[in-house]
Amino acid sequence: MLPPFGGWHFLRGNIMGDIYVVKGPRSCGKTSTIKEIFRILNKKYPNCIKEVYLPLNARACWKIKQYGAMIKMIFSEPKDIRIEMQNVKSLLVGIESQGDPEYERLIKSLEIFSSNKCDIIFCAERIDPNREIVANWVKSHNKRNPHNKYKIKKIFTLQKVVGTKEQRDIVNHKNAQVIVKAAGL
Repeated sequence: MLPPFGGWHFLRGNIMGDIYVVKGPRSCGKTSTIKEIFRILNKKYPNCIKEVYLPLNARACWKIKQYGAMIKMIFSEPKDIRIEMQNVKSLLVGIESQGDPEYERLIKSLEIFSSNKCDIIFCAERIDPNREIVANWVKSHNKRNPHNKYKIKKIFTLQKVVGTKEQRDIVNHKNAQVIVKAAGL
């Protein structure tokens, strides 16, 4: 029996986690690519344990733990996802699709993932030269947590894709495959 998510990090000691950032302008496919990363990992590792955070409203967060079955509801509402997947090649993986600079959710997700000691984090971030959200978080986090450090392993920059939804879906899927492969998963 695996420990619950809150206790998982006690077994693992110090870590150096890797962050893979999907960056791009508004409406370029960041969220869709991150969701596609989840779909690929869920298909490849169907028996991993998933913890999904679904906001019910601005003040609450609904958490469900699921063992090995597809989570379909997360793609209808809300638009963005925050998920942890345990036992992906014996790793804990955090996935956050909200990367808009006007929201605090990305920072909150990074804090949740780091407190749970995720080995790998996939996240989206809108390009904004005045606000490097993930890079600034990594610097601040590593100063506060010398035994639980993170580094930005790779940044994938997306461009707006012109075409039909089907064509955009194909591009997002290919981007997600490249990112999953780069993470060694």
